[in-house]
Amino acid sequence: MPKAELKTPPGDQRPDAEMVTYAVISDRWSGTTKILHIPFPYWQLDYSNIEPLNEELPRINIQVMDADNPNRFIRSISLIHTDFRAYKEKPELREKQWTETFYEGHRSYYFVINARCIKSYTLEIKVPKKYV
Repeated sequence: MPKAELKTPPGDQRPDAEMVTYAVISDRWSGTTKILHIPFPYWQLDYSNIEPLNEELPRINIQVMDADNPNRFIRSISLIHTDFRAYKEKPELREKQWTETFYEGHRSYYFVINARCIKSYTLEIKVPKKYV
């Protein structure tokens, strides 16, 4: 019976388990960020650090936009009051669930953030440690 030998392909781009913070966006109000270039093949947006002003009406929408083509939405992330209530008692789940991975790196992006009844938010752009 033939034996198969597996080797790692050159330029290995498998997801790295360890991610480090590359950039941070913090504020309280709605707004648009400056353009941010991410020179890595993939990255994560961690939006688990959002503190609502109250439990009845918090809402946040994060639009990830392509800086080279402003008409192109990369992704739109929305959280409403039920999301905040559901994860209030289990912050460890919030940290795992409120992270998006983007597999189209080597681009420039900007973020449009619409916040309502949000006390503060901190968004972290994370990249694989092996690239930093």
